[in-house]
Amino acid sequence: MEDTFHMDGGVMAKFGDETVDTDVELENEDGDEGTECDDTDVEEIIEEPPPPPPKDPEEIAEEMVAELENFEFPEETDPEKDVTGKLAYKQKCKEFDFFMFPINSVVDKFDLEVLSLAHAGLGDKGAAALAACLKINTQIKELCLIENWITPEGGQALLEAVQKNTTIKKLDLAENRLGYRAGHIGKPTIGPLLRELFKSNAVLEEISLRSNKIGDKDMISIADGLCENFTLRTIDVSYNELGPTAGEAVGTMLSTNGDLRELNLEWNQLRNQGTMAVLNGLKQNNVLKKISLAWNGVSDKGGISVGEVLHSNTSLEEVDVSHNRIGEHGALKIADGIMENQAIRKLILSHNPLRDEGCTAIIAAIRNNNSLVFVDLKNAESGHNASQEIHETKKKKGNKVEIIVPRSLLIPKDLHL
Repeated sequence: MEDTFHMDGGVMAKFGDETVDTDVELENEDGDEGTECDDTDVEEIIEEPPPPPPKDPEEIAEEMVAELENFEFPEETDPEKDVTGKLAYKQKCKEFDFFMFPINSVVDKFDLEVLSLAHAGLGDKGAAALAACLKINTQIKELCLIENWITPEGGQALLEAVQKNTTIKKLDLAENRLGYRAGHIGKPTIGPLLRELFKSNAVLEEISLRSNKIGDKDMISIADGLCENFTLRTIDVSYNELGPTAGEAVGTMLSTNGDLRELNLEWNQLRNQGTMAVLNGLKQNNVLKKISLAWNGVSDKGGISVGEVLHSNTSLEEVDVSHNRIGEHGALKIADGIMENQAIRKLILSHNPLRDEGCTAIIAAIRNNNSLVFVDLKNAESGHNASQEIHETKKKKGNKVEIIVPRSLLIPKDLHL
């Protein structure tokens, strides 16, 4: 009996105990002779995934926009030739081993005329990097650096750069830590640096140093620099720690500076001595238009000085002495000054204990003044006499002047219970 079985392209026949290779070649389905093959000739068939579905126009547009946003234009290799200061900023950043302030988001703004980096977390290192930019940049005209935790160390780099800059007209350094009282003993203080800035820079017109823990020592240097400055128009040193000595330095500056237009000294510690020194300087100044001495612990002595300044000064248009302790005697002197002054337009006396007599005198003086358009007497402890006076003044002045008084004063006297 013959058994047969197939092996690798041939047919094996078995006769009894012998197996014989008949060497029969296989044929394919078409009748053609097959060819011998081994395992290496067998190709593995891999099933290809189906093609992705076509993208709709919106997806294509989004991808193109993303590609454009991430496109990096070639940069100049020489920072000195980059008038925006972008390369100088980046190069300075590379010098730091560790920093946490932003880079690209800041650099993107260096082409703007108004650059706001408020609350950006720059710190002293970021201030130093920005300074490298400002030495070169000719685009920025207004720079805001509110609350960036900048100390005198970072302030030194910044101010030295601004000193060389030829375009920045407005600089806001409010709510940093530039003052020597901020706890940076032994480091450069901001006063001498600002003095040099004011003496040499001929472009800067406005600066804010609000809330920087600046004390008398620094203010003396600042005032000294302003004595030789001819371009600055506005300075804000409010919410600092200026005492009577600083007030004396400011008074001396006001008697010599002929260009400053606005001075904010509110929320300091000038008291009567410092306030009177400032006001004495104003007696020899006929260019300053706006001054704030609010929140300085001023009493009647200071109020009397305010009246004397109003009596003689011909330039002041706005005076704020609110939130002090000026009483009746100071109010009476202020009333005399109001009647003589024909330049003052806005007078803020709110939150002073002027009492009924003082308020009455001031309201009566308003009737004889042709320049005032706004007077604030809120919380001045006024009474019935002031109420009667306010009605008489309203009849004469009409809407020419706005007088802010407690609502009770607007009720006719005969209606008071």
